[in-house]
Amino acid sequence: MPLGLCPKRTQLRMGFPQGQGKITIVAAALTERGRIAPFFLFGASNRDACKASVETLLVLALRPGEILVMATLSSQKGP
Repeated sequence: MPLGLCPKRTQLRMGFPQGQGKITIVAAALTERGRIAPFFLFGASNRDACKASVETLLVLALRPGEILVMATLSSQKGP
């Protein structure tokens, strides 16, 4: 959100480019041990990227007896 100064009781109006930012996705698991399996994805997320992060990072970092709760995002759903 753009920030700026304007006289009291007036609305600040500023133009700024939209849709020019790059997407960065950061995901990690929180456990009693702290953060584990950090995953950084530069670009939009999709099912393949989510599956790869779970298979290569999360499964290896979890210990027996730990419970995994995941959000279901539309980008993670399969056909």
